[in-house]
Amino acid sequence: MRHLLLPLILAACAPAGDTDVIDEDADGSPADVDCDDADPDIHPGADEVCDGVDQDCDGQIDEEALDAQESWADADGDGFGAGDGVTSCEPPLGYVADDTDCDDTNAEVHPGADELCDPLDRDCDGSPTDGALDTRTVYVDADGDGSPGTEGGAECALPPDGSWEPLDCDDADPDVHPGAEEICDLVDQDCDGGLGFPIVVGVHEASVQEAVDAAWDGDSVCIPDGVWDPFTLTSRRITVVGGPGHEIDVRGGPVRILGGAVTVEGLTVADVTTQGLLVRGGEHTLRDLHVSGGDIGSGEQVGAVRIESAVVEVAGLKIDRVAVGNEQAGTLFEASLSDVVLRDLDVSKVTVNVSVRPGALIHGTRSTVEGERWRVEGVSAADLLWGIAGFDASTARISDYQVRDTSGGISGRLVFASDSDITLEDALLAGGRGDAFGGAVNLNSGTLDVTRLRIVDNDVLTTEWFYLVHDVRDASLQNVIVAGNTAPRWMFHVDGGDTQHLELSNATLLDHDTQIVAHYGGTSVLTNVLSRQYSEPVWGIRGDGGLTSTIRYSIMPNAILRSYYLFEYVEDLEVTFESTSEPLAEDWDLHPIAGSPTEDAGDPEILDPDGTRSDIGAYGGPGAAGW
Repeated sequence: MRHLLLPLILAACAPAGDTDVIDEDADGSPADVDCDDADPDIHPGADEVCDGVDQDCDGQIDEEALDAQESWADADGDGFGAGDGVTSCEPPLGYVADDTDCDDTNAEVHPGADELCDPLDRDCDGSPTDGALDTRTVYVDADGDGSPGTEGGAECALPPDGSWEPLDCDDADPDVHPGAEEICDLVDQDCDGGLGFPIVVGVHEASVQEAVDAAWDGDSVCIPDGVWDPFTLTSRRITVVGGPGHEIDVRGGPVRILGGAVTVEGLTVADVTTQGLLVRGGEHTLRDLHVSGGDIGSGEQVGAVRIESAVVEVAGLKIDRVAVGNEQAGTLFEASLSDVVLRDLDVSKVTVNVSVRPGALIHGTRSTVEGERWRVEGVSAADLLWGIAGFDASTARISDYQVRDTSGGISGRLVFASDSDITLEDALLAGGRGDAFGGAVNLNSGTLDVTRLRIVDNDVLTTEWFYLVHDVRDASLQNVIVAGNTAPRWMFHVDGGDTQHLELSNATLLDHDTQIVAHYGGTSVLTNVLSRQYSEPVWGIRGDGGLTSTIRYSIMPNAILRSYYLFEYVEDLEVTFESTSEPLAEDWDLHPIAGSPTEDAGDPEILDPDGTRSDIGAYGGPGAAGW
């Protein structure tokens, strides 16, 4: 009985309700709470993972799984999402594991898409056109002529001054581009695929003569730079154009234009011995002509340029390094029975070698000549030369005419004329040296009208017969400066009875002690004249018709007046000049200073350009506006 009682006692001493705990997978969770006591990774509080199993025994599967992934809605179905993401083990339907779509409404827009030239940023890199597949090559202007011709980069949009097509056929030459003027140089200047001329010597025809013979009326003939044989154009209406160096270089001449209507551009005639260019009949335009070198000998109708019975416009004529051995007039340029416009004449380095008295180098006979911008320099004459420019029975109007640095015996260094009507505007004679008879302008008969004339810095060795203006018949000169000259006997010479008349207004005369006007008859009126150091302003010998000289509103200090002249004279006024810088009178500033007695002291009937009463001297009167 004692052995049976002990287990009963022990059982009676155990705590009430104490039973054995069962945890088969030893995960710390009893089987009664472990929803899978055979798997230690499954128990309450376990980390949920995406495996379709309820690891934390909460009755939910894969919620808040450690390896769950975020996904975003892919509204356009291009494999790239956007917007707010969701976290799940499997992306919901229509969701993707990417949020880089910059436009989830357009399936063509997403990272890695092909970029095109449109406003869309298709590959979502922040640049709408970077790396676009449909860019085009842009052509840029490399030579700055406004026409693109050089490949630039590949672009979607056309940059300023760019072009999708190459427009310039030579983008290294700014003179070559569409719209450029074609010149005769065997280059396609305007990029039209041609040379710009229907006939090009050396391309279409072998010689100049063959080319002009082949030309139809209206054609242009291109004669490239080179040396060519003389040629003749007869009754043609064509244009003959020289190369870019203006070198239709014809050796020995002559080139003849006989009738028709011809335009010649860029002709050089070199080594002339008889004729350089002969124009006879017709109406013509000559541009950029050059006569260079040669010794023009004796004979009839010789000369560098000779125009007969024609209407001609010359724009640009250069004559240089020519020796003259012919006594006839017009050895350099002759217009006979013609109407001529001669602009931009340049004569230099011409020597006259004949011992007899040759005629004027530039000459008109029974012609009308209009000249602009004439420049003559460095003409030397062995003996007396009857004028740089001379006219017989002609009408000539020349503006901006300058003769410089002539030497030898030259009468009429500006103009020598007979029975002609001469108009000069803005004329200059400077630097003349040597003997002379007749002076700057010699007018045997006709009329002379001069506005703004400067005769300065001339040194004439023979004093007996030098005049600044000689043998005037009917002359009007205004705004005249005479300064820095040596050895003139008289300034102005009036000859030939009552019909001869000189009017001189607004002149500044600064030379040595000599007469202003010498009379062998006729009349003179001097108005608004400023001079200095003349003992006797007017000297005369009574001719059959007598003589009268009137001096009005003028300043002539220390002048001696003769009682047999009629004078209206202002005397004993001080003359002050702003500057008398040596050595060239051409550089002197002869404007009177403020307060000078010349100011507003001239003829009240003559007005200055500002409308006030005229000043005395060359800078007064209406013609002063052109100085």
